Amino acid sequence: MLNELARNADLFFLIFARVFALVETAPLLSGDSVPQSAKAGLAALAAAVVFPWIRESGYAIPPDALAYVGLAVGEALIGLALGFFLSAVYAAFTTAGQFF
Repeated sequence: MLNELARNADLFFLIFARVFALVETAPLLSGDSVPQSAKAGLAALAAAVVFPWIRESGYAIPPDALAYVGLAVGEALIGLALGFFLSAVYAAFTTAGQFF
C-alpha cells in the first residue's frame, strides 16, 4: 500500500488536500481543542483509505504543473465548501435544539 501511495503521490496529495480542508472546517474538529497533528493524521488516514477506489476510477492527473496546482486549489475549495455546509447543518440543528 505504501508503495502505491509513493508511486501515485500526486493523486494522494489531491485527495489529501480535499480531506484536510474538510477536516479543518468541519464542526467538532475545527476547534482549538483538537491538535493540528491529529487533524493532519486523520486527514492522511482518510485519504489513504479512499485512495484505492479513486485510483481505480482513473482520476486524470494533468501533465503540467500549473494545471495541477489549479486542480489542487479546486480540491481544497471543494473540501472547504463541504466543511462549511456541514457547519451550517450543525448550526441549524444546534439552533433547533435550543428551541425545544
